[in-house]
Amino acid sequence: MNEDKTSPLFSILFNLNMFKQGNKWKTYTFSEIKSWLEEVGFKEAEKKKLAWPHTMIIAYK
Repeated sequence: MNEDKTSPLFSILFNLNMFKQGNKWKTYTFSEIKSWLEEVGFKEAEKKKLAWPHTMIIAYK
């Protein structure tokens, strides 16, 4: 999900679908995930694009 949570469309539709099903799953921005990783001691978090629509985040401890 981009930082203002307005795209990509796939992520928005995923969130909508999870909400509709009463699921607590959702998508998060890189900065949200990075801050969680830093809180538990990880450093140098980076985002890598994979095959659409996936992204991988790598962080080092």
